[in-house]
Amino acid sequence: TGKVWMGQSSGNVGIGTTTPQNLLNVVGSVNISGSGNALIFPDGTNQTTAATSFDPATTIELYDDFFSGYLTEIGELRWAFSNNAGTGTLTKLTSSSSAHGAYQIYAGSSGAAETVTLTLRENVGSSAILFLGNTGNLSVTFRVANQAAVANGEILWIGLFSSSIGVGEPYDGVFFRATDQGNWTAVTRSANVETTTDTQIAQSTSYKTFKIVWNSSGTSIGFYIDGTLKATHTQNIPSSAIDPTLKAYQSGSVPNIGLKIDYFYLKIVGLSR
Repeated sequence: TGKVWMGQSSGNVGIGTTTPQNLLNVVGSVNISGSGNALIFPDGTNQTTAATSFDPATTIELYDDFFSGYLTEIGELRWAFSNNAGTGTLTKLTSSSSAHGAYQIYAGSSGAAETVTLTLRENVGSSAILFLGNTGNLSVTFRVANQAAVANGEILWIGLFSSSIGVGEPYDGVFFRATDQGNWTAVTRSANVETTTDTQIAQSTSYKTFKIVWNSSGTSIGFYIDGTLKATHTQNIPSSAIDPTLKAYQSGSVPNIGLKIDYFYLKIVGLSR
């Protein structure tokens, strides 16, 4: 003990042990020093302290399991529902083993084109809120399932973007998008110019966890599906305020598209006030 040991066959490194079971195995205390240094985890988040107390001066946390809510009071955080043609619906789903509380947005059944959105804002009808770069490290998670596979010009969006009730793409945003039975695509979009990456993850009527991690300098965004990094974008990162939003569009030819949300979680750390 007290020395560094490397296994010739495994490549594992041991500090304080000659039988390391992982790439790095430490027996003893580890000291991380230096301003801004942290433990960095596979999902792109980091930890600079082991303190468990919540500090409202440096941290924002929002969570909604959609267990409660009624009509216009959607979930614990009171999300806003809208539809541009008046035929889209919002439904509180019965709790099940796969989703203890959930809502479904559905883009109409009249055969006419329809867009529906579910958006978290400071107040219903108010201006967009939440995240701009250079304000802290953002992690936002949606657990969502397709109501049905996208087809015939239909589109689904999950993420953070500027207000967009109509048919078109959001002006600014950071989100996942699915079109015409294709895979989920990671998108960063600024002033209608976008960068995209095919995540190679197919749409599914089973729940998946979609996570967006935005670094504190506002220069890099990681996209995760079910805990696995699928894309990292450093271009076309928006600079305007954006809202957590689910959105579904159906063209009217086969009106059967929508999204189900089980829970939402947002955390921003490293704020200064």
